[in-house]
Amino acid sequence: MEKYIYERTIKGRNYIVVFIPGCKSKSFPNDKDGMKKAIRYRDQLLLNKPKYNASVKTNTKYTIEYAFIRQQLLIPRSVETQRKENYTFYKYFGDYLNIPLQQIRTAQLIPFFNKLSLTATDNTMQKIATIWKKIFRAGIIDEVIMVNYAEQLQLPKSKIPLAPKNVTTNLETVQKVVDYIENMQGYTKMVKYDHQLMIHLIWVLYYTGMRPSEAYALTRSDIEGDVIHIYKRLGSSYTEPKAIVTPKTRNSIRDIPVSPQLRVVLDNLLAFIKPENEYVFTRYRGELMNERYTGPLITRITTQLGIDFNLYMLRHLFATEVGKVTDTRTLVELMGHASAAQSIYYQFSSEEEKEKALQDRAAKMS
Repeated sequence: MEKYIYERTIKGRNYIVVFIPGCKSKSFPNDKDGMKKAIRYRDQLLLNKPKYNASVKTNTKYTIEYAFIRQQLLIPRSVETQRKENYTFYKYFGDYLNIPLQQIRTAQLIPFFNKLSLTATDNTMQKIATIWKKIFRAGIIDEVIMVNYAEQLQLPKSKIPLAPKNVTTNLETVQKVVDYIENMQGYTKMVKYDHQLMIHLIWVLYYTGMRPSEAYALTRSDIEGDVIHIYKRLGSSYTEPKAIVTPKTRNSIRDIPVSPQLRVVLDNLLAFIKPENEYVFTRYRGELMNERYTGPLITRITTQLGIDFNLYMLRHLFATEVGKVTDTRTLVELMGHASAAQSIYYQFSSEEEKEKALQDRAAKMS
């Protein structure tokens, strides 16, 4: 739950309550719109609290927490990014919330990150460093400070061993997942419909290498003849947690040719979905399919089957299989990447292929 936001049951009904000491509390319905309103009310209260109400240039008032809230208002970002930043900030910045920003220099950040390196990964430290930079940026915009001290910081290496992330899968595993979904009991039309739609999604991702977010935003008009046009994705906007937004990068705008196998999948998909649905991956009740539905479903399946699998592995499998039969330039354009290095990162080699490579080398040497 967000800071200063709590769940309460009042007369048998669930509410979201915003409570900040010294401010008037307020209740909201316990739903998505209620949470958005609660966060907006919380942020407004923090900006208008008496202890923050003095001039932002007053040394004792421009705290780290205030600067964090200010940078979110001064530097707009999507709802999802803001949610992630809120979680990270209140998890790791607890000892710094009430410290004036003017007291923080690079010398104070070094012990902070040295201690953090004992328990956090390099990726987490990078995210935290980015938040520090934005905090200092807010102070510069408000003319409280003149230097972004986080820019001068050299991050230490994490002491946490980097566990290898498994991105490998194969067609056999994909088929196991599909078969499991086929055999899952669906007691209602809604459940059966959504399960079948999930199967179509898996095969579209397998044959195209699309990002799941790109597939979620796919419309009938995007499938034109023997080409699929990719130019948008399902993400979050400045105000909505789920919205159709621009692609991840300019290179993500691309056309994917429809192979004969993919044509069969698409024909079956278009024949299956409701005639009134323009977005092809619209669930039974009208909501676009998204990771909050597909993620828990895949986790449930993999737990039951005892396998390691997620939808993004299909993109790695696509890169690996296509990379074996075409040149790197073609793979880069199909993947929507900016460089060959990115596409090569998505590929993987099986243990059998590694062993064969060494055996072939030994044979040549002998």
